Amino acid sequence: MMKFFRNPLSSVGLLLALLLVLFFSGPQVDTDETISPLVLPLDLDSYLAQKEGGFADLVPGTEKKIFWAGKPGGQTPLALVYIHGFSA
Repeated sequence: MMKFFRNPLSSVGLLLALLLVLFFSGPQVDTDETISPLVLPLDLDSYLAQKEGGFADLVPGTEKKIFWAGKPGGQTPLALVYIHGFSA
């Protein structure tokens, strides 16, 4: 048995075979990949304030905000989404 592990290619091959067996014997997860359209109200600022109103522990100044390029609620050809501190 010790002779087998002296050959590096055999060791790598055994490791890969074990990893493949573990991968394919793991749990199978069924995912639903259908996408349903999101329906939002026209007044998005009020919508965000209402959604976050139920949380008493939000630090002032960290709530969600929309910086409109023109009049509030107006659509533009380009939109940027900035998620600061998402991983924190």
